Amino acid sequence: MKHFFIIIIFFFLVLLQTSFLIHFPVNGITPNIVLICLVLFTFFFCKKSTIEKDEGLSDKNSVFWFGFWAGLFLDFFYALFFGAMIIIFILISIGIKKGFYILNNANALSFSLFLFLSIIFYNLGLLLFSVILGISYLHLFQLNLFLTQVFYNLIIALPLFYIVRFCQK
Repeated sequence: MKHFFIIIIFFFLVLLQTSFLIHFPVNGITPNIVLICLVLFTFFFCKKSTIEKDEGLSDKNSVFWFGFWAGLFLDFFYALFFGAMIIIFILISIGIKKGFYILNNANALSFSLFLFLSIIFYNLGLLLFSVILGISYLHLFQLNLFLTQVFYNLIIALPLFYIVRFCQK
């Protein structure tokens, strides 16, 4: 049941990102709400499983499934190589899980760091797949556009972080 709920959430997030949020670009950049929520879900899931310490209460593979479903639905809507988003998002979610166990700190600063690193890895993954496929996405990797992407996503992600943290108490 938990996986079905995650599937529905990521499906609607992809629909929101690809149909509604494209009307709110800043410097040509739209927010990546799917990536934000992937980082948010993985971050709070890792926090929860660290606190519980009981393998029966938390599924060890949930972060894998977070990345899989988010990537699968984005793959349906983007014209890049099918499977690219799945690979990128699974690696991001596993990286957050590993990084969380190293930091073991669930505050807004560590969440922002994970989001920043996820945006970097997401863009590098897109660059890698575009080079492999011979597609030119290099115009997206200018410093001013990257900084716009980081700050735009942080402006959306930090209130969501505090909302989720408040709801967990």
